[in-house]
Amino acid sequence: MLAKRKTKNPRICDFPLSHGEKGMNDSKFVEDYFKTWKRAKYFFRRIAKKTLKLNPDAVDIADIGTGPGFLAIGLSKFTGKRVIAVDISPNMLKKAQSYANAANAKIEIIEASCEKLPFEDNSLDLLSSSSFIHCLQDIQPLFSEINRVLRKDGAALITGFRRDTWRIFERLGDLHKKYFLKNKPMEGFGAVLRASFTKNELLEILQESSFRNYKLNIGIVSVEIVLRK
Repeated sequence: MLAKRKTKNPRICDFPLSHGEKGMNDSKFVEDYFKTWKRAKYFFRRIAKKTLKLNPDAVDIADIGTGPGFLAIGLSKFTGKRVIAVDISPNMLKKAQSYANAANAKIEIIEASCEKLPFEDNSLDLLSSSSFIHCLQDIQPLFSEINRVLRKDGAALITGFRRDTWRIFERLGDLHKKYFLKNKPMEGFGAVLRASFTKNELLEILQESSFRNYKLNIGIVSVEIVLRK
């Protein structure tokens, strides 16, 4: 029943606007974001394993909206291959490169928008993106670009959160910001949920996308979108 839960709450997304045209680039925000999510490295390791199962023989791999590079580094460590980490924020990419160097992971950082990926047509075997789509006003351009750059039999795993979940999670997220993050420049999980999409919204977007082979997995607060070329 929870997967069919409806919400009347409008989507509120000001993430791109609140950090300027370079995305989440404020240096203090980047540092706080890194420290907060570093405690949940297991989360990105799990996503990396799920991503690699979609195409175990993948050679050319990219992570979109990489932030500090947690997922890209996980993909590289598990495969031993170079993973391309893409983000619009120069400071996020600096942090990703620094963390990758410390972890002895092979990543190549590229500053670019997800709406215009810096890859040739049919050039990637596998693509990942985690905890990122809530930052976008419209995710359809991202799906179009993923379809363009994936090779035949290529796949992508996009993970995020859902707005049509229990309001208690939003409240807890706001309390986390107020009492644990101490009002540092981190929006908090409540704002992330308010900026996320509902199950029905994602289904409609997928139906209108250029992908015909897709799957939407719904969790209590999470979503997983599997795209296959």
